[in-house]
Amino acid sequence: MRASINAGPGNDTVFAQDATARQSLAGGEGRDTLLSGSGADVLVGGPGVDTLNGGVGNDVLDNVDQASGDSAQGGDGRDSCTSDPGDQELVCES
Repeated sequence: MRASINAGPGNDTVFAQDATARQSLAGGEGRDTLLSGSGADVLVGGPGVDTLNGGVGNDVLDNVDQASGDSAQGGDGRDSCTSDPGDQELVCES
């Protein structure tokens, strides 16, 4: 089972750290913060300066938006991160 959240336009914060199901979190336009739980999750920042944190699990973090200033932390697990040149912080295991 996968839970999906699309935050849409605007500055959003999505806290989903307590969830154990696989999650798909999308920030949309704006300055977004996405924090996922212990599943194998997919986080997509979208346009704007975003902060992604995958938490525990083998996660995919996508901060490609043709802009700089994003940050991504995979957390525990084997994670995959993509970002743009000039993004501030990228901490992933793979």
